Amino acid sequence: RQFPGTACFDRILCDVPCSGDGTARKLPPMIHNWNSNRALSLHALQTDIAKRAFGLLKQGGRLVYSTCSLNPIENEAVVAALLAAFSQDIELIDASDIAPKLKRRPGLITWHVFEDLDESSNTGGTQSTYFGLRKLTAVKGSNMRNTIFPPSDPTIAAQLVKTMRFLPHDDDSGAFFVAVFFKKSSIMPNIASTQTSIIPASRSGSKKPKPEDMRFVELSTVANIDAICDFYGLTDPTFPRDCLLTREVGDGDAARKIILVSRATKNFIL
Repeated sequence: RQFPGTACFDRILCDVPCSGDGTARKLPPMIHNWNSNRALSLHALQTDIAKRAFGLLKQGGRLVYSTCSLNPIENEAVVAALLAAFSQDIELIDASDIAPKLKRRPGLITWHVFEDLDESSNTGGTQSTYFGLRKLTAVKGSNMRNTIFPPSDPTIAAQLVKTMRFLPHDDDSGAFFVAVFFKKSSIMPNIASTQTSIIPASRSGSKKPKPEDMRFVELSTVANIDAICDFYGLTDPTFPRDCLLTREVGDGDAARKIILVSRATKNFIL
């Protein structure tokens, strides 16, 4: 969402953070930890990331929006929000001819919005169904986005069937959602940062998003890179240690995630 730069990419894969219910086949505990509020809390972040991605995409470029979730609030609702925001500038592509042996199903054009009232019970708890933003905000006291609901514009709803749903039992795989966009004009969306966690996810300890001011830095500036490389056996003199990055928390402290990037990526980010 805070990626620097302007329209400079021909192709972008926008694989956004999601609730991950599509991974339940390989990660069975996901079934027991899942609740519908996770999608509600991620919708705004997913939409903002995709909008920013369009700002980084060149005119004539393609953007693939994907999740490993089957929840329409994270999928078709985000696509509908993008089509509504940039109706004259982007279009959905029918990608059904790509990898034709891969079984897929068309996107949904309508869905229900659920909220888990008893989050401690996860999938066994009580749920409430909402059909409009007014009642939901009255209950939650939040500024939830209206785009979580099915689009009222029939022209947008009709396009959602071009998106693709991949179900586990169809392809003996995990579950995925994919939408392919084409950028028709050289728009640069003005997307102000918005609150991204509006309805809390599970109270059982889901991770909080990292502060947006945590910038990338070379690992060597905040940690003993020689000791780290020795520990992991990265002793080859040709190994690009200067391309090991991390996020700076503050006061010279480093986050616990180390990222190896190409030199071109490093020069672009830093």
